[in-house]
This record gives sequence, C-alpha cells and structure tokens, in this order.
Amino acid sequence: MLLTALHLIRTVLQLFSDSDKSELDKNFDFLKSTFIDKGIPVIIGEFGSLNKDNTSDRVKHMEYYVSAAKARGTRHTLSHISGMSGV
Repeated sequence: MLLTALHLIRTVLQLFSDSDKSELDKNFDFLKSTFIDKGIPVIIGEFGSLNKDNTSDRVKHMEYYVSAAKARGTRHTLSHISGMSGV
C-alpha cells in the first residue's frame, strides 16, 4: 500500500488572513488532485502554528486547517511540542 505522510507546521505571525486561507486551500487541493483522487491516502503527521501572542488567530488557523483538510479527505494529527519556546 502506498500512502503519503506530511509534516506541515506553519507560523501564523500575527493574523490568520484570507491569504493564509488561500494558501491552505491551494496546498490541500494539490494533495487531493495529486494523491487522494488517485486512491493514495494522505496523512498529515503533524501540524500547528507557533505562539506569537495570537491565540485567537491560532484557533482560527486550527479550525480552518482541520475543516479544509477533512473536506479533501486527508487524515491528520495535531502537534504540540512541549518544551519548545513559542509553541
């Protein structure tokens, strides 16, 4: 069985913007057309955004990320790396 596993960690510097949403949509559309539509599962091994005193935008990022990923048929895990500064 062939599958694709990814690690996508994105720094949301201050605000989660429409530009960030468009970038996520573009990347997830690529994964869907390149792998998922061909029957190759995609697992996003970890993802997250760094803490830059922007909790509200990190929550928006997570909600959008999970929704966009699920809509395209990927599976994913959330990463929280304790002990790392800024996480």
